[in-house]
Amino acid sequence: MFTGIIESIGTIRSLTPKGGDVRVYVTHLTHLRSQQRRAQLDWMLPMLHAVPAQGASLTGRSRWLPHPAAEVPAEFVLMGDFNLAPAQAEYARIVGEPDYYYGRQRTGGHLVDSWVAAGHPENDGLTWFDESTGFTQGLRLDYIFVTPGLADRVRAAWIDADNPGSDHQPVGVELDL
Repeated sequence: MFTGIIESIGTIRSLTPKGGDVRVYVTHLTHLRSQQRRAQLDWMLPMLHAVPAQGASLTGRSRWLPHPAAEVPAEFVLMGDFNLAPAQAEYARIVGEPDYYYGRQRTGGHLVDSWVAAGHPENDGLTWFDESTGFTQGLRLDYIFVTPGLADRVRAAWIDADNPGSDHQPVGVELDL
């Protein structure tokens, strides 16, 4: 299914015996101000979690869209350029606040950073550099988040550090669906 709710939505249909469909969303949050990103997240995250109960909107007629609308899967992937670093408050809005003793917990209403689920440290990895301003240290601004039900299915996550196509490096994840 496709719609224009975020920037793009899709469903991945599993071809393995474990089965199950997965919703896929791609977004690009503003780089201008933390306050604007928080507002974007405060609108987007509850809406994404509510889609299975409220249904997804499908518009237009196409030979690729099932009619009537198929059941909406509970699990989803949210990926894109979030323009925020793991130390920022917006990251905690997505994955939850860390417990002083146990660290971040997988809870409903929050997502899991696939990079961390694959075994990488939260503050590791660089996906953005801006050499034109002299900022060559880099930051991790690009993410692939998954629902807690998909976190144990993350097999690998990577950053393609050799890709010169943009000031952002592509990120990838391998999910066992």
